[in-house]
This record gives sequence, C-alpha cells and structure tokens, in this order.
Amino acid sequence: AAQNNLGWCHQKGIGGDVDGKKAREWYGKAAARGHAAAQNNLGWCHQKGIGGDVDGKKARKWFGKAAARGHVAAQNSLGWCHKNGIGGKVDKAEARKWY
Repeated sequence: AAQNNLGWCHQKGIGGDVDGKKAREWYGKAAARGHAAAQNNLGWCHQKGIGGDVDGKKARKWFGKAAARGHVAAQNSLGWCHKNGIGGKVDKAEARKWY
C-alpha cells in the first residue's frame, strides 16, 4: 500500500512537485505485487498518458487485473474500455458484464 500511496503523492504533488513518471513507476511496483488500487491507478496512467505515453492496451490490461480482484472503480473503467474500444475491439456484452 505504501508504494501506491507514494505514487499518489507524486501524481498529485503532495509533499513535492507533481511527477507523473515517478507516479507511474511507484504504481507499477505496487501493481506488480498485486495491489488492486495500484493496478487501477496504473491503468489510469496508461489511459490518460500520466508519466508516459497513452497506451489503451496496457490500460485495459491493468484495469482488468484490478477488476478481477474486485476493485469497483476498475470494473467500471474496464467496462468503459470494452464499450468504447479502448485497447481492443468494442464488446458491448463484455462492457455490460463489468458495468
């Protein structure tokens, strides 16, 4: 949880300057350890280009990992990806499943 929180601090400029690259780095460390909130946050970084390039496939991947762990916001974001074809084909049935 501390790695995710440190990522949040870097993303929002809490205690220092905003640094999207460091935010993405810390979210990635926590996400790799299975932290669902960090997986969701990393998905947002990839979807919005925080700290690097926009990558819809990676966004969908990380939202999917967090959604599978029961993270409600990630489930909604994964539904949005399927509905709008972010990171893959449009699949409204799959979108409905995650919404």
